[in-house]
Amino acid sequence: MKKILILVCCLCNLIAYSQFGTVQPSYSSPGGTYSNPVFLAPTSGGNWGTNSSFVNNYNNTWNRGTTSSGGYGSSGGYDPRAGIRMFDKAIAKNSKDTNAYYGRATEKFRLNDYPGAIEDFNKVLELDPSRIEAVYGIAYTKMFWKDYYGAIQEFTKVIAAEPKFAEAYFNRANSKMGMKDYKGAIADFDLMMPMILPNTSVYTRRGFSKYSLNDTAGAMKDYDKAIEIDPKFADAYYNRANEKMDLGDYKAAIADYSELIKLMPEVAEVYYNRAVAEDQLHDAQAAIADYDKVIKLTPNDESAYYNRGIIYLNQTNYKKAIADFDKAISLDAKFGAAFYARGISKIGLEKKESGCSDLNEALKFGFEAAKAQIEKHCN
Repeated sequence: MKKILILVCCLCNLIAYSQFGTVQPSYSSPGGTYSNPVFLAPTSGGNWGTNSSFVNNYNNTWNRGTTSSGGYGSSGGYDPRAGIRMFDKAIAKNSKDTNAYYGRATEKFRLNDYPGAIEDFNKVLELDPSRIEAVYGIAYTKMFWKDYYGAIQEFTKVIAAEPKFAEAYFNRANSKMGMKDYKGAIADFDLMMPMILPNTSVYTRRGFSKYSLNDTAGAMKDYDKAIEIDPKFADAYYNRANEKMDLGDYKAAIADYSELIKLMPEVAEVYYNRAVAEDQLHDAQAAIADYDKVIKLTPNDESAYYNRGIIYLNQTNYKKAIADFDKAISLDAKFGAAFYARGISKIGLEKKESGCSDLNEALKFGFEAAKAQIEKHCN
């Protein structure tokens, strides 16, 4: 959710302030931005599975495609649909080929056919209940399908069978985050950490979980550790910056957003958040420059036009303010705050009738602050 600058003013004393809720973090659920796999390196001498066939099957099929004794492959650089057709042929020849069902399940997963993937993973288990990697496949699929409760149940089965398999703890923690069970997520991150080399994603996600439980100091330590491990790890900068915003440490937030922009120079939301922080420090010139960049990257972002317009309004640059509010309203015809701010700007240019019309529109769309201005300027 974007943050907009809310104007509370009379013409002789223009004041703008940001009404912050929680600045959105870079991820909120495993099924959303947790879509990319995270490689977790085992500690020296570590072995994630007591069952070597489980580890081999997991690595050979889930991550790199299945190759059965018949020699067919699912990840040869082609459309997953082609892989499905090949597995269909293999199953037609041998209806008890568990590798074929497993490979077809992974291809269906890649196509977001989650029910179909789960059906094939279950067929693997029907034919060979010892194939724990199929249970993991069901768990992973349910997590992406946002069936977090079901995913947790399946990951727990995997952990019972393979207590050294770090990824099961990691993804069970992600699923718990999806259910906002941050305490449970932290417990799983803690359990897996001795099994792996220091990992940026684990520290960053545990940090977010800690922050969600109001453990600010613990969260910041985890973000700091993630950045220590990899000074170019964007998620850690982004979450640390967002949380510094929540804490009102705008200068530190700007520093983190600036580092992030070096890593990701074309992400509009980072410029947007930095602009909000800059405005809080009354650096109008820097904030306008960042809103300019946001608008260049995302020309249909009505809140960027609105926020830039508020800055112009506070500078009594009414013409530029009105132009921005016009654009914001063209993108959102029920944007009450923009009608209100445009009305104030027009009254500043002594266009009372048109300004009062906008104030009434603002009130119609639920912007209650318009009442006082209507009473003052329009009655």
